[in-house]
Amino acid sequence: MELYVLDTNFNRLGVIDKYECLIWERNYYKSSTFSMQIIPNFEQFNLLKKGNILLKRDNTKEAMFIEHKELEENEEGVEKLVVQGFSLTQWLDRRITLYKQQQKANAETVMRNYVNINCINPADTNRKISNFVNGIDNKLCNKIDYLSHYKPLLEELQSIAETNELGYRVDLDLINKEYIFEVYQGLDRTNNQEVNSKAIFSTEFENINKQKYVESDNNYRNMVLVAGAGEDANRKTLSLGIENKDLDRYELFVDARDISDTRTQGGEECPLDADEYNSLLEQRGKEKLSEFSRIKTFDCELLNVNSLKYRIDYDLGDKVSIINKKWGLMLNERITTIEETYNEEGLEIKLTIGNNIPTIIDKIKNKMR
Repeated sequence: MELYVLDTNFNRLGVIDKYECLIWERNYYKSSTFSMQIIPNFEQFNLLKKGNILLKRDNTKEAMFIEHKELEENEEGVEKLVVQGFSLTQWLDRRITLYKQQQKANAETVMRNYVNINCINPADTNRKISNFVNGIDNKLCNKIDYLSHYKPLLEELQSIAETNELGYRVDLDLINKEYIFEVYQGLDRTNNQEVNSKAIFSTEFENINKQKYVESDNNYRNMVLVAGAGEDANRKTLSLGIENKDLDRYELFVDARDISDTRTQGGEECPLDADEYNSLLEQRGKEKLSEFSRIKTFDCELLNVNSLKYRIDYDLGDKVSIINKKWGLMLNERITTIEETYNEEGLEIKLTIGNNIPTIIDKIKNKMR
């Protein structure tokens, strides 16, 4: 797989067509990543500079940028270069939301609005990301009431996306020289629908192997008490999941003191009415419960067969069916990660279906939010 190398001004700098291994990991809810190992010559070493953009020959919309590189020499004097980076959505991690940025609209529209006011048309023009634009707003998902207050922008987008099962990406438009922020939702290709073509993965169909299934209640919560503004007995609270009881009730407390019960209007602080404030607390509670959901994840390696074609019969974000009769397993879940590995043996594809197991870093972030 050839890789084109560009700078951030869309100038084509060269081509990388020889490397030992390239891992191109596409993620639905968070930034995608890549890692490449190469025995470099002088030209390649100069091409692979931090900040430069890589895109594959077969998909020039899907791009990654170089953030990290390592060069080492082994005992035999052979030099090896390791280059790593992220998809262009990671640029949004360089911005924070500002004072009391509240948005009420469809989940997709809210995400686009946060990108607009912090990256595309910010009040401070130094915060603007050049050539960054919003794509077409399809108003996906239900309306939400979301308040962000000095938070990392990318984390806020990920939180909204996970709660509403939305994916997001930044596409490269080489013709118009633009970076386009897109929000999307995968198709339902499960066995129990008739609208789209079905994608069923099973050893019986001989289209997968090296399976791994994880089901866990570790870190699971299904009832949340959200505490907002106020002190002691006067503190404003809202609970979700109160119907759960006995040993099936897993409680969580969320300190939402950062959600103010006032808004600035005409230079003065005016109180929010009870319904509007409760809507903000409810949204925070839903976000938190989505971070503490039950883990159901299925990893597998795809066999090179013609029954299901990648990016045609299934793609990132699609809901698919997994069947393993030996394990008594029937899952209808979303593809959240697709790992493409390119090496001398060709292309290998691995899928992660369902919600990912949280890492230590994920757990720390959840506690800090």
